[in-house]
Amino acid sequence: MSNVQIDQKSYEMPPKEGISIAHFLTVADVNRSAHYYEKVFGARIACYKLWKSRGAEFITEPKEKYGEIRCYIRDPDGYIIEVGQSTDLT
Repeated sequence: MSNVQIDQKSYEMPPKEGISIAHFLTVADVNRSAHYYEKVFGARIACYKLWKSRGAEFITEPKEKYGEIRCYIRDPDGYIIEVGQSTDLT
């Protein structure tokens, strides 16, 4: 375990209590799957402005690097949420 310092708070990673969750989707057809997740679950791709307007505290703006767009959000407890989207499958 290691400690992560954010502002004046310190967090143990992984936390002793609660859970850490990571979701990765591997798909054969990105456009088909994006349409499915949007239609069925209401998912949105590259929704930085929407989430920010709803109060998300972004640590970074979306940055494209190594075939994906990635940014980081802090949840109400100060934990970091990593959000990524593939842009190039080659």
